[in-house]
Amino acid sequence: MTTALTFRRYDPRDQSAVVELHEWARREAGTDPADIPGTEDVQNIEATYLAVTASSSSVLSTHWTHQCRKRSTDR
Repeated sequence: MTTALTFRRYDPRDQSAVVELHEWARREAGTDPADIPGTEDVQNIEATYLAVTASSSSVLSTHWTHQCRKRSTDR
């Protein structure tokens, strides 16, 4: 049996589910979510990830790269 998967745009009402998923993924990876600094992005999804226009997409890419590097060096 095949199950259909539907994607939709983030809605602010999804905030708690996104945080829950983020923390679940961290725990599944063997990490306590409380031990990871710099996760403020999950608390402000719209401003961090969705407030993007065509001209600011490179800024988002730079921000994402910076966040990934920052998290890897914070460990």
